Amino acid sequence: MQASRIVAEALEIPPAGDPCPDETNCVLCGIKINKGDLATIFSPGPSFTDAHHLGYREKPTHICGYCSPFLSAVNLRNSQKLFASKVGAFPLYKTENKKWFLLNPPEPPFVAVISDAKIQHILWKTPITRSKELILLQLGNRLLSIRMAKVKQAFALCQTICSRINIKKGTKFKPPIHPFVRMDMEMWEPQCYALRADIKVNLDEMEIFSALTLGDWWALTILIINKEPVKPKPITINKESESVTI
Repeated sequence: MQASRIVAEALEIPPAGDPCPDETNCVLCGIKINKGDLATIFSPGPSFTDAHHLGYREKPTHICGYCSPFLSAVNLRNSQKLFASKVGAFPLYKTENKKWFLLNPPEPPFVAVISDAKIQHILWKTPITRSKELILLQLGNRLLSIRMAKVKQAFALCQTICSRINIKKGTKFKPPIHPFVRMDMEMWEPQCYALRADIKVNLDEMEIFSALTLGDWWALTILIINKEPVKPKPITINKESESVTI
């Protein structure tokens, strides 16, 4: 099972291609292609820049039937930000939908991808999440590992730290919602998640923050943002017009 198959089946997109003349492996996801399986010939154009992400490079000749549909502009565009499992595919564009996903992940196996560019080959790079305790999210070309138990612990700590900040009565200032200099969902800002100078924490509290992975920090940012989680509506594709409804 590969990520492209999970998403294709969730979106009811059939495998594409012609019977493969020989046994090989998918150039993109690396899965085995048996003789006679549907596949398409790998013929990258001059603008293809993902060679270092290929799943099989020894004899790169074919793309499997489940990765092939996501080379089309329509399917590529429709699979930029979503999570998918056997119950369907759902968008991950809005913060409130991302928060709902983190708090209510589907039953494994499932796939979660969020592109960090306008259009991006991302699906076939994505590993499958097989446990709710360790969510794997492909953020552009970066793979995030999210441990929600650690994230929830850090979120509770943020609330505790902020509750200790004294705000003088009669001032216009409100208690902060997090103790950091700034947050950054794109994870590029150099000072994101540095503690504010006026925030005091003890060693045990600092160890909780120090143990977080990059993915944990990303998920913590989503939880901190003051928006209620909202379950996204499933993505449906109009097969006749090839349009997508989110």
